[in-house]
Amino acid sequence: RFETLLETESSLMYFMCEPAISTISFFEGKDVRIDYSKSLEHIKNRIASVCRANPWLASRLVRDKKRDKSLALLAVPDPITDEDIEAIIFTDDPKLSDISVTSTHENLNAALKKSNAVVPIGYKLLNKDLRVSKFSLL
Repeated sequence: RFETLLETESSLMYFMCEPAISTISFFEGKDVRIDYSKSLEHIKNRIASVCRANPWLASRLVRDKKRDKSLALLAVPDPITDEDIEAIIFTDDPKLSDISVTSTHENLNAALKKSNAVVPIGYKLLNKDLRVSKFSLL
């Protein structure tokens, strides 16, 4: 299904040129070894539940001149499939192998910008098979 964005959301002056909001959290186990595979499986299941309740999280930005000549649309998957979930989960990028809890903000930002771990700005998503949200587990 398609949802029309507001004029300000479709504008290059506003949201289509704004960077995505990104957060990062570091986890470690002091006395317990963290099982990456189990963690990834748990997170995939949780993200699937969240996306079923909020399907726009797995949507794509499109511009369909037949529907609306000026406004971008959200192409919202209905129903959410395993492929939709896989499309928003990112698990590996060698460019991020050096980041850690001790990384400076400057180094962290530089590494993230070079990686595929963050959502590109809006106009770079238009009519591409890229989703409006992304979850990275590294």
